Amino acid sequence: MLLDYLPALVGRYGGMAAAAAADWYEATRGEYVPGSYDAVLADAFPDDAVRASVKWRAGALFEGDEAGMYRFAADAMDRWIRYSSRSTVLGNIRCDPARPRWARVPQGVFTCSFCEMLASRGFDYTSKQTAGSAGRRFHNDCDCQIVPEWDAKGGKRARDAYLSGYDPDAMRERVVEAADAIREGRLEERWRKDARRSGVALDPSSPSGDAVAFVMRRQHPDLYVDGVYPDDNKQTRGSGPRGIGSVSYAKWRSQRKRFMSRFAAEKPDHGRIPPDTPLEAPRDWPDDLPLLTSARWNHIIYGEYKKRERGSPYQSGHMHGYGWWDASKSTEFPVEWTPDDILDSIKGVLQTTQYGPNSMITGIYQGISVKVIIRDSKIATAYPVHA
Repeated sequence: MLLDYLPALVGRYGGMAAAAAADWYEATRGEYVPGSYDAVLADAFPDDAVRASVKWRAGALFEGDEAGMYRFAADAMDRWIRYSSRSTVLGNIRCDPARPRWARVPQGVFTCSFCEMLASRGFDYTSKQTAGSAGRRFHNDCDCQIVPEWDAKGGKRARDAYLSGYDPDAMRERVVEAADAIREGRLEERWRKDARRSGVALDPSSPSGDAVAFVMRRQHPDLYVDGVYPDDNKQTRGSGPRGIGSVSYAKWRSQRKRFMSRFAAEKPDHGRIPPDTPLEAPRDWPDDLPLLTSARWNHIIYGEYKKRERGSPYQSGHMHGYGWWDASKSTEFPVEWTPDDILDSIKGVLQTTQYGPNSMITGIYQGISVKVIIRDSKIATAYPVHA
């Protein structure tokens, strides 16, 4: 079924993406070049290539990893549909008698270090380069767009008409900074160890693109979705005798950047962004109560990003200020409540209400109705119930 269903979806929505890209190309070109131009639509991602990818990944279904197959299909569909849009723009750049130059422009709050390296060239790509690897290397979740430019003399005005926040000069400075660090040997020892483990050659005589991107994400981790921080190998403490429910700093930061990329433009004035380090599990949590792990504690306070078979992967937190990105499904504790207050409310409900290893209980704490959900003798979540 998937072998027929996915190619059909890719063809349908890829065609729509190509048509939208062609309309955009014609309209934008018309602002800078006299005369008409009929943009040509690119083909959808080939059916045979879609089927081959599905067959390659189908083993996940036989291994019982349905969620993994779903994630693969969702990520691949996004990439395949974007392929039609990008190919339409690239194809018309190649055929356009006006011979536009073009840039690779990241669109999100964050981009990856490799994409920034390509984007740092600015409007320096020409139609002869559209068939090269630079224009066609796109990864899952890549939000880079191919943006043409026809107005060479008034380039800044043309770019500003439809670009915001794109600064290839600043990007280029970071690329040069990383390349110079490799050439001059100004590399931290932990970077060298990471490079050896990753198989990245930090050759000072001729730094490769992979090597430059490797150093960039360590020099400026806050800027990139794949940024690497010095303490990324840390985890919060595990809970219980088996030390379960710890949170990886690296994974937490990656999820935080995904969240910021998705929701930054929608943040209301009262909205808050999760911090860049996760909370530890409470140290003094009573042994006679269901286990509260660091993972679930962070979920309760800040929310989390977790890909699921259905529904949004973004789940809101319940401390005041962290429920805004999924307000229809989230409730927040009172504005004056701190994490300690929330913790005390959970304890209070558990200590005054009967429950089993799998229970959903509700109690009153300081006049607030608080629901606590327990699964396998561990706290899954807790939140206020508003009338």
